[in-house]
Amino acid sequence: MGRYQAKDVLERQVKALELAREGKSYDEIAEEVGFYDRSGARKAVVRALESKVVEGANELRLLEAARLDAIMIEPYRRAVDGDDAAVRQYLRISDRRVRLLGLDWKSMRPLYPVKPRTIVQPSDETE
Repeated sequence: MGRYQAKDVLERQVKALELAREGKSYDEIAEEVGFYDRSGARKAVVRALESKVVEGANELRLLEAARLDAIMIEPYRRAVDGDDAAVRQYLRISDRRVRLLGLDWKSMRPLYPVKPRTIVQPSDETE
């Protein structure tokens, strides 16, 4: 699997997620966990969030959602007053929140495989 075994990868993702929960930047996470750069740290946090195995992912998701909610307040007020720049800012934050919480159409997947159904039309013949 490359330089790291699966166990090591998972441990690094957990550590990156913990640091993100503490409010560390991706640069700080990269330095502390040993990623080459901030993009490696970001990928580890994203993978940890997507993982069902990593504890704390849901808490971080909720924490980040609360942070986004807090910073949406002012742009929303200005947007309602007709500020075009505030509308764009609000929509960017809202889009990020929707993706974080998995509310976008792309992230919605059925829980069970969907099987096609055969619809039987009643015949016009009477018995």
